[in-house]
Amino acid sequence: MRANASAPSRMRIHFPGGEPLITVRRPPKQFGEVVYVLTANRLIKYAQERSHVVYVGRSDFGLPRLCASAAIRGRRAFQDERGIRSIHVWPLTWATGRDVGTAKILERAFLLRFREFHGEIPILNKQGTRMRERDEFDFFRRIAVDRVIRQFGTTW
Repeated sequence: MRANASAPSRMRIHFPGGEPLITVRRPPKQFGEVVYVLTANRLIKYAQERSHVVYVGRSDFGLPRLCASAAIRGRRAFQDERGIRSIHVWPLTWATGRDVGTAKILERAFLLRFREFHGEIPILNKQGTRMRERDEFDFFRRIAVDRVIRQFGTTW
């Protein structure tokens, strides 16, 4: 085929070397019910303290829900917050035992303690601003929840 002046120019393909845009790893064990934390690449300024945490959620559907949530919440974070370039998803699991809606209890415990430390709930959460403590800490020790929150704190 010969080059023709009226032929459209061909487009270049760009391959962004380095890190992939999305990586999905197999979880250490299959989980159905899960609490997950979304963190940003930079610290978010809250009323009392800074943290990487931008969202705390819960799902009964495991890995597919985590991926969907990261996409939806990540889009909001990229639009609303300056400087956020990446979102990380961290599943929180617990020792098996009584099935009493453990995911909901852990999510509530995390949000209550997060609000206590930082003065407000994570920026992408809608529920939890008026949440009151019930029996969450009969199931999970405060110190254990605090330790997880601190891991997402000012240093990685």
